[in-house]
Amino acid sequence: MNRKPTPTDPQPAAAAAPLALAALLSLVAWLAPGTAAAAEADRSQPIEVRADRSHFDELQGRQTHTGDVVITQGSLRIEADEIVIKLAEGVLRSIDASGAPTTFRQLDDLGREVRARSRQMHYAAADGLLLLTGVARLSQPGRELSGERIEYHVDAQTVSADGGDEEDGERVRIVIQPPPADAAGDAAATNAQ
Repeated sequence: MNRKPTPTDPQPAAAAAPLALAALLSLVAWLAPGTAAAAEADRSQPIEVRADRSHFDELQGRQTHTGDVVITQGSLRIEADEIVIKLAEGVLRSIDASGAPTTFRQLDDLGREVRARSRQMHYAAADGLLLLTGVARLSQPGRELSGERIEYHVDAQTVSADGGDEEDGERVRIVIQPPPADAAGDAAATNAQ
């Protein structure tokens, strides 16, 4: 007897997960040149989604994971209270993650951890826009960007940040660490040649 798949079957939800992760992997590629190779290697790893609840509405193209959601693929790890993935005819439209906080982390090809953290993360696939809002922070060894709102345009590879309302006194903060003393000496020696 052939049974028609139902919305509770795991196959449709599993098929959409790679699209969601591809969007977040784009952020990692921006943060550090060395993360592009790591992100590519992670894409070949199995994806695991764990949550207290998961619901897929095939007619609406909406996949909702709630309750301590953890998505892993290789070194990539996303944690949120809720992640909603929206599809249109099987094509990714958007990803929305919310939590207290929502976190993203991945190792670059040198084994260094790259992190993103905010109250909400939104990815609009058609626009190639990743938006972090609510005490947002992007960091990797040697540099960090924080603000109330951070926009990353994947295709243009541009980042902009806002500090928030003038009333709350928040400002954009960028921290760039100096290279280690031995790396600075190596760079100076190379430039002198």
